[in-house]
Amino acid sequence: MHAKLHKHLENQLGHDKLKVRSIQGGDINQAYLLETSEASYFVKCNNDDCAVDMLEKEAKALRLFADLKIIGVPDVILSDKCGDDAYLVLEYLKPKPPNTKFWRHFGAQMSALHQVSTDRFGWSFDNYIGTLPQSNQRHQKWSDFYAAERILPQLVLARNKGLIDREEWAKGNRLAANIRDVCPEEPPSLIHGDLWSGNFIASQGDIPILIDPAPYYGHREMDLAMSMLFGGFSKDFYDSYLASSPLEGDFKQRCDIYQLYYLLVHLNLFGMSYHSAVSSILAKYS
Repeated sequence: MHAKLHKHLENQLGHDKLKVRSIQGGDINQAYLLETSEASYFVKCNNDDCAVDMLEKEAKALRLFADLKIIGVPDVILSDKCGDDAYLVLEYLKPKPPNTKFWRHFGAQMSALHQVSTDRFGWSFDNYIGTLPQSNQRHQKWSDFYAAERILPQLVLARNKGLIDREEWAKGNRLAANIRDVCPEEPPSLIHGDLWSGNFIASQGDIPILIDPAPYYGHREMDLAMSMLFGGFSKDFYDSYLASSPLEGDFKQRCDIYQLYYLLVHLNLFGMSYHSAVSSILAKYS
């Protein structure tokens, strides 16, 4: 963290001599732990063109989740800009290794979150997944929302970047047109939107904490599919979730159609190392 931002945060937070150290914060943002004798803060910084809006939308989502009182999130302290750096200051919650009690709580609380519903798929405002815009225009049917607001925008971006060829582009468009034949229609569920193992914390007391949400009213199987894409979730999590929110049969057979969105996002953000996984799913459904 450069000196100007450090001093700015001392002034904003009302603390002199904040101790600062870099910590792991994912692939998108720079992350820091700020410490005083009285308090600790987690700070993420980003200087992309979209950073101010991106972090403000994240803060807004965290506050919404906090208001629901269904599952824990860190308190939002402030979101602002210093020079070229946008930043978000959150309550720092010290993680601990997850245990069986944690996983069971987590599964039950995600089930409860998914029971929050509304009349249409989408969200009241657009947001981001990573640094990529995520359109949340509302639709009556999941298949229409998923095609128009998730799969097709990422296919367009991948095509424009030269990351998929003409044949893969055609396969992707055929897949988008046939989503209704694969995914069961369900009422909209409030979902985290980017539920991989780096986006939750097991905090003290075995309390599940969600971080980095990209929420909207979507299909609850999106969260489950993302949780399975890179692993890191215990069987106890799924058993607890399914005890109160069972899935229609053959979820494992259609799981990859949900994972396609996240793989396209990773392809567009990080490049060709994700191409073979994308191509394989496109071929399966073409």
